[in-house]
Amino acid sequence: MKKVYTRTGDKGTTGIHGGARVPKDDIRIEANGCLDELNAVIGIVRSMLPAEDNWQELLHTIQRELMVVMSHVATPDGVLNPNLLSAAELTVRCEQEMDAMTAGLKENGYFLLPGGTPVSAQLHFARTVARRAERRLWTLHRQAPLNEDILRFVNRLSDLFFVMARTEMQRQDWPEDDKQYAQECYELVRQLGVKDVLFPGMVNVLEYMKKLDFTVLTSISEGQPLSVLESFAAGRPCVTTDVGCCRELLNGMEGDELGCAGFCVPPMDREALCSAMERMCLRVEERYRMGQIGKKRVEQFYRHEDMIQNYKQVYSEVMEKWQGSDSV
Repeated sequence: MKKVYTRTGDKGTTGIHGGARVPKDDIRIEANGCLDELNAVIGIVRSMLPAEDNWQELLHTIQRELMVVMSHVATPDGVLNPNLLSAAELTVRCEQEMDAMTAGLKENGYFLLPGGTPVSAQLHFARTVARRAERRLWTLHRQAPLNEDILRFVNRLSDLFFVMARTEMQRQDWPEDDKQYAQECYELVRQLGVKDVLFPGMVNVLEYMKKLDFTVLTSISEGQPLSVLESFAAGRPCVTTDVGCCRELLNGMEGDELGCAGFCVPPMDREALCSAMERMCLRVEERYRMGQIGKKRVEQFYRHEDMIQNYKQVYSEVMEKWQGSDSV
C-alpha cells in the first residue's frame, strides 16, 4: 500500500484535476471541502440507520453522486472530466422523495428547533453543511462558471435533509416541536393575566395577516423587521416602536413619495402605543389607506428580485474595498 502522506502540500498548495496546484484556501478547494464534509455527515446518518432502512439506498446514491460532483468542482476550465454527472436526474428524485414524505407529515404548530432523535439531529447538521456548500459553490460559480445542475442538486439536498429530519421525528413518534419554549410563552401569558391571546401555530403568514385590521410591533430593538413587510404585503398598516428602520418602513426612504403606512411611537411608551392603536381602530378609512400604501411600498421597493440584487451590490462593494485594502 502506498503511503498516505506525500509532503507535497506542506507549502500550502494542493493539486486539482489536470495537475495544476492551487492554494489550499482557494475557493475551489473550500467548496470541495464543504462537499466532502457533507458526504461525511451523510455517512454518519447511514451508520445510525438500520441496514434495511429505505433511506439507505437513497443516501448511498447521493454520496456517490457527491463524489462525482467533487471531481467536476475540482476540474478547471479547459480540462476534460470523464466522470458522468447525474445531478439533474438525482435532483428530480430528491424532489419526488420530498413530495412523498411531505404528504405524510403532520402540521407543525409550535417552534421548530434542530435536535430530537440522533438521526434527526444529524440530518439537520447535514442540512446546514449543504447550505454552506451551496454558498461556497455560488462564490466559485461567479469566478469560474459551474454546471448549474450541480448548484440545483446541492440546493435540493438541504431541503431534502430538512424534510427527512422531520420525517424521522415523526416515524420515531418523537415530538418535533419545541414545546418547552411554547410552554414558556403560554406560562408568561398566564402569569401576566393577559386575556384573548392567540397562538396560531404554523400558518400561511400572508393569508393569516389578511384576517387582521392592523399589526403591532412593540420591540425595543430591531434591524429591518420582516413582520412589518409581511403586514404591508397583506395590505395591513402597522403600529411600531421607533427602533431600527421601522420609521423608514412606515414613512418611506428617499425617493418614496407614497406616504405613511402606519404610526411610529417611542419604545416602552405605553400611553403613546395605546393612543396609536386606538387611533388605528377608530379611523377605518385612514387605516385602509395606510394599508394600501404599505402594500404599494413592498411591491415597489421590496421585491424579492430587487432585494437579491441589492444584497449582491453590497457584497460586491465590500469585496472591492477589501481587495483594494492593504490591511489584513
